[in-house]
Order: sequence, then C-alpha cells, then structure tokens
Amino acid sequence: MRRSKRWAAVLVAVLVPAMLAAACSSGDNGSQSSGNAGSSSPAGDTGQTSAAASTSASGAGGSSSGASGSSAGSGAPGSSSGAGPSGPAGGQPVDCTSDPADGPLQFYTDKAAWQPDFESMNEKSKADCNLEITFTGYSDPAQYDAFIKQGFQTDQKPTLFTWHTGDQLKALVDQGLIAETTDLWNAAEANGDVPEGLKDNYTYNGKQYCVPLNVAYWVMYYNKKIFADNNLQVPKTWDDLISVADTLVSKGITPFHQMNIIFEFVWFQALLVGSDPDAYQGLETGDTKYTDQP
Repeated sequence: MRRSKRWAAVLVAVLVPAMLAAACSSGDNGSQSSGNAGSSSPAGDTGQTSAAASTSASGAGGSSSGASGSSAGSGAPGSSSGAGPSGPAGGQPVDCTSDPADGPLQFYTDKAAWQPDFESMNEKSKADCNLEITFTGYSDPAQYDAFIKQGFQTDQKPTLFTWHTGDQLKALVDQGLIAETTDLWNAAEANGDVPEGLKDNYTYNGKQYCVPLNVAYWVMYYNKKIFADNNLQVPKTWDDLISVADTLVSKGITPFHQMNIIFEFVWFQALLVGSDPDAYQGLETGDTKYTDQP
C-alpha cells in the first residue's frame, strides 16, 4: 500500500497512521489488520517522535505547519541549552561541546515506560558531548500536561521535555517559552540525518522548535487465503483499498479488524483522512464535529 507521508511534530505526536513525537527546551538558555495470518505490507503513513528544548526565543505568530504531534522542552535557570546533533555514520559530527551544560539535563516525558531506553543513551552522550539526562517519566497524560504548563510559571522549568505539535506547541511558542532549534535542523539536513521535507512538520512561522525522537511505521496485515478465495489483489492505493473492502462487505466478510486496544484511534484517523481529508482537518480546527456525517 502506498505510504502517505503525514508527519507530526514536537514531543509526542500521533499521526495517521503513524506516530510522531518531538522534544523541546525551555526559554531560559537552559540546559491492524484484515483477517488472520498472511503477508504484511507497510500500510498508511509513517510517523515520528521527537524531543525539544525550551529557550528564551521570542514567540512567533502565524499558523503551524504539518499534522499534530508532540514536543518537549524547557530550560532550568542557569543551565546550558545543550549541544548539537552528531553526524551520520562515517560523517563529521557537529561540535557539541562549545556550549557545555552545567550538569545533567532534567528531562521530562509522558513516556515513563521508555526510561531504560532514554537512560541507555547517557553513556554515549556523556562521552561525545559531556551531556547526560536525568529522567522523569509520567504515565498519566493529563497530569503530565498540567505539570509542564505549571512548570513554566515557576523557576523549576524542565530543561528538556516532550510535548505536542499543532496548537499545543503554538501556545508555548507564542508565549516565548520554547527554544528555537533551527540551527540543529540546518546541521542535521547538511549531515543527511533527516529526510527532505521532514522539517516542515516541525516548523512554526518559518522556524523550528523541536527535534525528532522516533520514527514508527504502522502496518496492516492481510489474509492471503481470503484474498485468494475472493480473487483479490493487494491494494496499492487508497481506491484499491476501498474497492477490496467493498467487495468483502458484499460477501458478508468484515474487511478490517483492529486488534490493538491502545492505538485503535490510528485507524479511525487513517480511514477518515483517506475518505474525507477536509473533515479530518476540521477535527483539528473545530469545524468538524465527531457527530457529523463523515
């Protein structure tokens, strides 16, 4: 199936049907499937996760670009704003020691279960850039969002945190709370670390305020026996997919079956954006209601 590249940004972003997250820093110069077993095909969108840092960058006006996502970032008073990215394998790494941090970066995220993975990067980061993180993870998204927003009203702003793109990122940028990461993106593009066009989804009013953290692919499995019994071909386009689904429905066969109870919203998003992009966009702007016909 053709991949539709809809990227989300900053901190933790969930896109259709992929996941994107970003990380930000604060403004203190501080540191599913159809049928049973069968062969799989990459279905739908790719997504990403990213991290951001907050700084004292001035707020920017304008509309945000790209799909909704998440980002992280906040800077504790007196800490450094961190280091640049390393180059690709075999490439020239960016000098990330010219602006050293005063100590470990306080890193906050709503991905508490990822703690071992984040902390495993400390050894490499410490050796290359003399940077390491102190991890604080939240499991409750509502508590986490409240903590980050309240933290900006105190002297205990997180140095680095994960957040959401779209309007949630815009709100922090407009208040001048998030650090700009444009230089990091320019270096990453020059090194070949990121694909062309990815930056657009981390851009607000012409500037970037977070960095990618993770790229995830959502896949759809199809039942080879059901396809063979009904003389169906593996769909390569959205229209092909709908045609296959209509054929199965006409024969009393349920075309889609979601087995993942955590990310079931992904296929709702995928089906809606494929069948009615305007309605999908309207959910973000408020022009579409969940009770509307689409």
